[in-house]
Amino acid sequence: MTVGIPGTGLGGLFYFLLVAFMPFRELYLTARRRSSFARWRSVGFHLLVLAGMLGVLWAEAWLLERALDVFRLGGSGGAHPAREMLLKTGQLAAIASLAVLGALLAAVAALRFTPLARAARQRPA
Repeated sequence: MTVGIPGTGLGGLFYFLLVAFMPFRELYLTARRRSSFARWRSVGFHLLVLAGMLGVLWAEAWLLERALDVFRLGGSGGAHPAREMLLKTGQLAAIASLAVLGALLAAVAALRFTPLARAARQRPA
């Protein structure tokens, strides 16, 4: 999770997971004859947006790697301690983002079983 870069926070991660699931849901709906061409166009559009986001993030990582090479943090003499530290920090940030998203989704799922949620579902419309 990086502050200030669109698509890298919890919202971006949630969007990634939802879009990655969309084709499978549409295949299920298509098999049950409940899908349409317009729905598949929407899935394709979201997949293109996701591909664009991932492409920009890949380009950013590539540019940062080139910048680290310029500052001699990743010289040709093998792994450099600063470069290894940056990689481990990035891995920990990704794990932390997934853990926070998982905790948020679990909390929302748990809140569905509270008395307040039950009362809202039983209230007449």
